[in-house]
Amino acid sequence: MYRQKGAPVASEKQMEDDLPDDLTGICVQQKNLRTWIQKALAYYSRCNFDNFVYLLEAAIAGCLRTYAFYKDDLAKANILLAAHFTRQAYKEVGSRKTALQAKVTNILRLLDGMKRSEDRQLLVITGYALMLTPGRAHEADGYFVNALRHVPSNIPGLIGRACLAYNRQDYIAALGFFKSVLMHQPRGPANVRVGIAHCFLKLGNLDSARRSFELALEHNGKCQNALLGMAILKLNKREKGPIREGINLLCAAHELNSRNPMVLNILASHYYYVRDYYNTQTLAGNSYVLTDIPLLQSQNCFQIARSFHATQQYDQAMDFYTLAVKLAPEGYVLPQFGLAQMNLRRGELGKAKAGLEILLKVMPNQIDATRLLAKIYLAEKRMDDVIKLLLKVVESRKTSSIGDYDIWLSLALAYEQKQRWKQAIEAYQQAMQIYGGRGDQYPIEWLNNVAILQKMAQMPQQAIESIDEALALSATKCGDNNETNMLTLRFNRGRILEDLHRCDLAAIAYKDLVDEYPNYFDCYLRLGVMALRQNDKIMAIDYFKDVLKHDNDNLAARTCLANIYLTLGLTTQAMHSLNVILNQPMQDKVNSYTLVTVGNVCLRSVQRSLATGDNESAKRHQQKALLFFAKSLERAPRNLWAGNGIGAALSIRNRRSAGEAVFKQVVEAGKMCHPSAILNLAHMTLELGKYQDAIEVYMQCLEQSTLFQPSMEIMLGLAKALYLSGYAAESKMWLLKARHQAPHDPVVMYNLGLAIREDTEQMVEHARGKLLDLVKAEVELEVAYRFFDHLAEYEDQTQVPQREAAKQANICQDLLAKLPIELERVRELEVLDGERLRLREELQREEQEQLQKERLEREQQMAKRREVLDRTKKLLKAPREPGHKMEKVAKKQDEEQNEGEERKGKKRKRSLAKGDKLGKKKKTKEDTPKKPDRYKSKEFIDSDENESEGSDDDSPIRNKNTSHKDSKKTKNKTQKSIDPFNNTSDEEGDQAMESSDVDSDSEPLQTTNTFENSQDNSIEEDGMSPETTIKYMQELQRRMQTSTR
Repeated sequence: MYRQKGAPVASEKQMEDDLPDDLTGICVQQKNLRTWIQKALAYYSRCNFDNFVYLLEAAIAGCLRTYAFYKDDLAKANILLAAHFTRQAYKEVGSRKTALQAKVTNILRLLDGMKRSEDRQLLVITGYALMLTPGRAHEADGYFVNALRHVPSNIPGLIGRACLAYNRQDYIAALGFFKSVLMHQPRGPANVRVGIAHCFLKLGNLDSARRSFELALEHNGKCQNALLGMAILKLNKREKGPIREGINLLCAAHELNSRNPMVLNILASHYYYVRDYYNTQTLAGNSYVLTDIPLLQSQNCFQIARSFHATQQYDQAMDFYTLAVKLAPEGYVLPQFGLAQMNLRRGELGKAKAGLEILLKVMPNQIDATRLLAKIYLAEKRMDDVIKLLLKVVESRKTSSIGDYDIWLSLALAYEQKQRWKQAIEAYQQAMQIYGGRGDQYPIEWLNNVAILQKMAQMPQQAIESIDEALALSATKCGDNNETNMLTLRFNRGRILEDLHRCDLAAIAYKDLVDEYPNYFDCYLRLGVMALRQNDKIMAIDYFKDVLKHDNDNLAARTCLANIYLTLGLTTQAMHSLNVILNQPMQDKVNSYTLVTVGNVCLRSVQRSLATGDNESAKRHQQKALLFFAKSLERAPRNLWAGNGIGAALSIRNRRSAGEAVFKQVVEAGKMCHPSAILNLAHMTLELGKYQDAIEVYMQCLEQSTLFQPSMEIMLGLAKALYLSGYAAESKMWLLKARHQAPHDPVVMYNLGLAIREDTEQMVEHARGKLLDLVKAEVELEVAYRFFDHLAEYEDQTQVPQREAAKQANICQDLLAKLPIELERVRELEVLDGERLRLREELQREEQEQLQKERLEREQQMAKRREVLDRTKKLLKAPREPGHKMEKVAKKQDEEQNEGEERKGKKRKRSLAKGDKLGKKKKTKEDTPKKPDRYKSKEFIDSDENESEGSDDDSPIRNKNTSHKDSKKTKNKTQKSIDPFNNTSDEEGDQAMESSDVDSDSEPLQTTNTFENSQDNSIEEDGMSPETTIKYMQELQRRMQTSTR
């Protein structure tokens, strides 16, 4: 019979007292099944679970006598057994749990045969039983829903749904179900509040979670899950006081149940941090045995593995790390870090890198894993990834803390590999600052590295200061490596002095070192290089031979000697030095540079063979050159010198297309490519007739002024490409620059003459030159003629054929003969152009003056029209004034009119001599038919017209009689005199206004007082009443306002 571990076991005496003496079939049949169920429940209430199970199983098997409610009692007995086995299954692991699940499954299958699908207890128990099986949570939830459909306040059903929601990470729904339990049963189980607290934890509400745990403990002070939750909250504060309280809570939970795997796991973690590794392994091992949850098992293996790791038991640590990774569910990646450390110890960088990358995908801010992965990338030369990871580490934590200087050192090394000198210097300075914050003096080696980086960054002055500081610090220290450090620092100081162009001080420093350390060959080598820079090749050879006296197989000295011999044309001696290197026993030590040098010697032999016409020898040397260049690329695949040599070897034997392709690859492969490769590409492009591409490559050479200064070869090649492309003027400019460097070079003189001649021919043929340009071209052409004439007569030079020079001189002479004609033509054209331009300017000036005059006239006319309109508006407003004002106005007008008549009489007396002419004019006016009167006010009636009217109508007499009329008649006259629309249409009225404007513009305005005469005439001729006059006045005012708008 199965007995639960830790459960109280009834003694034999108790069994005898509680159970019947003989539970045989006859004994069981004496009572019905319901009686035995009640007895079993009594055992269960006393926690006597073994007797509970034993009695129910015996009663189910023995009570076969039926009665009224036998089937219900049988179902109840089976349901009780299923519920007990399900509860026990949640507490067991492994095979015991599997056996209990099998019993529950058999009982549920039996109950299904009884057709009790509507039993609420059976629905709930079935749901909990299905929760034990992974992947059947949805079916379990369906059973809980059916149970709650019958009784919405079913507490086990609500708790079951809450647990399912929590497991599928729907924490809000789980929280709602737990709260529903408390709504129906406020004093429900304490674990319900524990469930609420865990939901709040997942939702990030720590205060509510803490309060829920406290309420659970108030409800049940021995609730182990509540103690465990409070302990976790205390430990997560990472403070001394809360940690102590958390450990006390864990101990209390452990006393309640020493077999809780979660409590054991957390205690194991605590003992690891206090470095009690034995208890760590014991507690983690017990927790591993007592649980079947993969996450908890992986955590326990991780605790055991890192305890072995801390005690340097690396094999056991490796095994448990591997087991932890194997058991870990998705999302738990901490064991990957320990496993990566073990793989690094074993030298398996690939496995370590894979594990760390997996960890950083889940935990991208894990600093230790990032640093470790950066070191792996550093070993793999993945500098971009190293810099990215280390910068992330630097930004994510306080880099001034003690111990973080190694991050900056790794970052400085990565920057150095990428040739980012300034960033590397800053990283070293940060590392030195952090290290110095500890109170210790940073190592001298760091300061030496800073000086070297400053030298590489073209900061020699700062570098000399750093190296002097390192020398001062080294002088105050004693140690085994102090002398070696001093030697290195002194040598580096000489190198920096070379960059400062203080070769004299550098030579003194090197010679002092040679005197103290005769076997220090690097000083001889530097002295030889300095001699080469000063073009003292003999002295350089002596220095290199001094090295060979001490080490005959010195690779650097032999290589330098070979290069010097090669520049001097001593191919035999160069090959001798190189053969010594190649014949060494350890040929693997021969570097790629030496092989390139041997290939260059073979190329020189190819050129010499081609010059003598020995094609077979040239082909043989070409194959040797290609062989050595290929070997060099095998040892150093990024050796651009070797690639350049292959391109040159291919091009020298009429394989120019292949050579061009190689040169392109070399140029594209390296940002700091040597000028020889770029020049070779330009030369090949030029030879293939791709002039525009050649121009671009030559210009690329010139733009890279940091690499080299424009040489004669570059400028001559660019000038040739421009000349062949038809840009003779640009070619001439570059050849002039080249002649500044080599004024007596026959090739430069000849090419410059060709460019001048071509430019002049283009200017003459296309008739594009101006007078000054042609004059200048004539002068330049004379210079070109002298160049060609000099080269034709100079017999010592062999670079330019004399016959070609004489031919070009004749061409220049012919051009000089044609230029005067062209100059005269251009002069005539310029004179004609000048005259044409002058005439055009005069016409434009006259046109502008005429336009200005017309504009002024228009402005004057507009001003006069505005004046007329203003006066007309004033007249239109006059009739609307009161009567007494009009009388005053009429009286005043009579007085003015009398004075005007007196003046006119005087004028008539003076004009008696002209009476005949005036009489003829009057007669002519009388004979001509009189046109309808147009609208004229008293303020702009012409004086001549007034005089004619006065003479015909005897205006003085009329004026005298008019002056004695009453005011009313005067008012009527005034109203009638302004009527312009008498017997006329609207169009005639508009024409009248236009004619008045024209008359006012053509003659000067006068204010002769003839207004009343026109009034009398209009009254007599028209015979209009005052009412009609007012209507005409109103119509006139309306039309004037409309025209004004």
